[in-house]
Amino acid sequence: ALAAIDREEFAVVVSDNQMPGGSGLDLLAAARDRWPLTRRLLLTGATELEDAVAAFNDGSIHRFIHKPWQRVDLIRLLHKEAEIYRAERGVQEKQAMLEAAANAQGEEAASNPADMNAKGGGKANDSKKGVDRDGRGMETGRQSMKSLQGAA
Repeated sequence: ALAAIDREEFAVVVSDNQMPGGSGLDLLAAARDRWPLTRRLLLTGATELEDAVAAFNDGSIHRFIHKPWQRVDLIRLLHKEAEIYRAERGVQEKQAMLEAAANAQGEEAASNPADMNAKGGGKANDSKKGVDRDGRGMETGRQSMKSLQGAA
């Protein structure tokens, strides 16, 4: 299981607390360290409840499921956790796109300062109106956000 987690990101990892040759908590902590967005669920019995609460509190797991569980409930929970993973992954991807766009714009400004000053006459940003040197800042940002939302 550790080798699979090391190789590949999973939306959801479910582990029993007591596993042959190791601890489910150790497996889920390794999943957290390697893939922070992966949703981690621990199956636990009443005697292990204290361990489960400690793991939840330190962020090693997102949920613990008390044994015995109902199959339909477990399936429903897996679907819900996978949906949370997809939403968080989508937010992370959009943040990366925005950062890349901001970096590209910053690099363009740094490489062409004379051109940027000519466009804006060297004026400072007008934060009250929400415009940048070429007068399009806020509107361009709104359009970018709409296009990213449409892409999701």
